[in-house]
Amino acid sequence: MAQSRKIYGVWMELFYCDPSKVKDSRIELDDFESKHIARTLRKKSGDPLVLCDGKGHKLSGHIAALKPRVCVDIETSVSVPPASPRVEIAMGFIRPQRLEWALEKATELGAAGVHLIRTGHSGYFSDNRERFNKILRQAMKQNLRYHLPELHLYPSLADFLKTLPAARIKCMAVDPHSPPLARFLEGWDREKPLLYLVGPEGGLSDNETALLSAAGFSDVSLGAYRLRAETAVIAGLSLLMLK
Repeated sequence: MAQSRKIYGVWMELFYCDPSKVKDSRIELDDFESKHIARTLRKKSGDPLVLCDGKGHKLSGHIAALKPRVCVDIETSVSVPPASPRVEIAMGFIRPQRLEWALEKATELGAAGVHLIRTGHSGYFSDNRERFNKILRQAMKQNLRYHLPELHLYPSLADFLKTLPAARIKCMAVDPHSPPLARFLEGWDREKPLLYLVGPEGGLSDNETALLSAAGFSDVSLGAYRLRAETAVIAGLSLLMLK
């Protein structure tokens, strides 16, 4: 469904469209968006709509048709640059409901990428990209963002470590006795992307922590209290967003 927000007294709604269609002068929306526009919002032909494709395009136009799917005649198209600095989140798989909540909040807090990893203590694993991307899209629209977080799934920590680019700042919130994340960020060159990792329920094993350290992850702390994985996602990204 579309998401809306009141900005300067005006409600703005954002709808998702397929990235492959952004160059078309008339865009047909999918069943999900069409039903919400026509049945729930009761929009009419001629009503204005704002679309996003998750790739940085903001498209404005008017409804040309409502059936069988909503079609929008595009009038303007603007490229919206990605947010800077680029921050990505990596986390071990946790229980489905908590994981989906973490995905939603990570998107709302500006994560540009999400890496989900099956670790030794992960009690759950899923490769349901369609479901995960749907959650990310809904959160993107709710937040009035135009860039969908990139989703990556890894069946093991080893697979995750194989893909890490060298030129990236990396930190992991694993040990509460480590230096505070805020102190670590004092030396952060914001021109470099940052990857922030939290463990699953039950934490990371000593071997996994050693592998991450060897891969260049610095230990950081979010405080003296033990946090749930999804809480650690929010706490870390909130601090990163303010830097």
